Amino acid sequence: MKLILLFIIVIVLNSCSENKISQVRQSNPEDLKGSWILVSIDNDSVPPAEVYPNNVTLTFEADKDKVHGQAWCNTYFGSYSASTEGIIFSAIGSTRRSCERLQEEHYYFQLLDKIEMYSVEENKLTLTGNSHILVFSRAFTK
Repeated sequence: MKLILLFIIVIVLNSCSENKISQVRQSNPEDLKGSWILVSIDNDSVPPAEVYPNNVTLTFEADKDKVHGQAWCNTYFGSYSASTEGIIFSAIGSTRRSCERLQEEHYYFQLLDKIEMYSVEENKLTLTGNSHILVFSRAFTK
């Protein structure tokens, strides 16, 4: 009797875990394509363009494996490699203008260099790496 009960419990637990695994959506590099606006860094909100002159943007050119965007002071550019397993940014460079948020901009570039994982859900892109989180919302053209 105990053996039958144990067998039933194992089957029930196994079926529950299979359902959870099948519900997890694997990231697709094609979902990255387009432009994104930075919403938060490590759960701290980023003020919108109404407060500072520029939204911080990140644009993926999937056909070329290139990225570019606008930070607080400067435009930036680089390369990336993405798969269902993760993402890596490389060769990030920027123009060299100065502004009052230059320190935050340098920090943002340092974080991009540490990113290892991504997820896209609806219109939200989350980049993570080295205990840091960058959250973006999809930029819609007018």
